[in-house]
Amino acid sequence: NMVDIDNDTSTNDMAIVLANGLAGGEAITAGHPQAEAFQKALTLVCTSMARMMVSDAEGGTKLIEMKVEGAANPADARRAAREVVTSIGVKTAIYGEDANWGRILAAIGNSGANWAEPTTALYLRHPDGGEVCLYRDGAPQDYDEAEAKACLAPAEVLVRIDLGQGTGEATAWGSDLTEEFVRLNSMYTT
Repeated sequence: NMVDIDNDTSTNDMAIVLANGLAGGEAITAGHPQAEAFQKALTLVCTSMARMMVSDAEGGTKLIEMKVEGAANPADARRAAREVVTSIGVKTAIYGEDANWGRILAAIGNSGANWAEPTTALYLRHPDGGEVCLYRDGAPQDYDEAEAKACLAPAEVLVRIDLGQGTGEATAWGSDLTEEFVRLNSMYTT
């Protein structure tokens, strides 16, 4: 699971894909000429559904896409992406449009992924398509805070993390954490 809203498991948000053969179509298995196209299409649908679930988060105002690359392996990339996107400190910083690179590094450190500060770089995607580098070569970078804030203002925020350890990649999606989330979840009993 690479989606997070409040770091709890929900009984309401899930997707099930079934193939029982009753449609009478040809079975697509590994090695089938259409297997790669089917896998790409299924991944596209699942990614779209994951993003929709996060976009519909109670009290959420932003969809956060956390891309981790350069991990030692795919498992480390998943661990780091998931830990950062579930971090309450990161969620609240993004809600407040605060480019708090320290919270991101703290979450990476908490993930158990293989990483080192001197090889790690953090970037925010700018609405114009460029990027703002927050941290690289073991040090915070000299960046324009207004530009960084502009990266965090849209309803979709992309954070790119390069761990500089290998070729592992993963993406996780999450929502920000807002006063409205707290209000909604403190006013009813199930």
